[in-house]
Amino acid sequence: MNNNDYHNRIVESYLSESYRVWFEEEAKYLAAHVARSAVVLDVGSGDGRTINDLLPVTKNITGIDHDTAAIERAKERFKDFPSVHVETADATKIPFEDGRFDFVTCMGVLMNLGKHRTEALREMKRVVKDGGKIILDSFSERSLMERLKAYEAAGVPVKRIEGGAVFFDESIGDNISEQFTEGELRNIFDREGLIIEDMYDGGIVYIFTVSKKNTSLIQ
Repeated sequence: MNNNDYHNRIVESYLSESYRVWFEEEAKYLAAHVARSAVVLDVGSGDGRTINDLLPVTKNITGIDHDTAAIERAKERFKDFPSVHVETADATKIPFEDGRFDFVTCMGVLMNLGKHRTEALREMKRVVKDGGKIILDSFSERSLMERLKAYEAAGVPVKRIEGGAVFFDESIGDNISEQFTEGELRNIFDREGLIIEDMYDGGIVYIFTVSKKNTSLIQ
């Protein structure tokens, strides 16, 4: 069972009220913050949950995920949308030129990146246009108990817990799930030259819109 499989099992076996609200509010947030007909890259697209949420706003969507099986399922899911493209790729080595996308979305992924988080954020920053936006979410500091219930219900093999970080068996691939405070996330984005333009507090998650800092204003 890989990371995408266990995510699907959580949704199927433990769609608690807090998780249901998270997914509903995430869809509303994307609809409100992504410009109509924008060119969008969805990082960590999996089976296409976020792509599906974006379709009422734009059909100009590219999805990438390192899980080949998930990408194949997404190809089948969106086969009737010729302007939706999905391909296998690594978030730390995004295979597109600088400044290609109006928006980059990365939903339900930042918390699983672990030591690769910095590389992935830099790649997202690289491929978004100047003046473009990156929309991400992350588990909040209030999420641990709900997450543990979800992992237990889905049969996800937890190896250990360190603070708010949960480590799984290495067999699932992305074997860490972290949570962050608002302040920690602000520091993470600041270090990567990203500025927060909007934040939504969804209880167990935060959703952020960030953009590149205007370095021309820095003396």
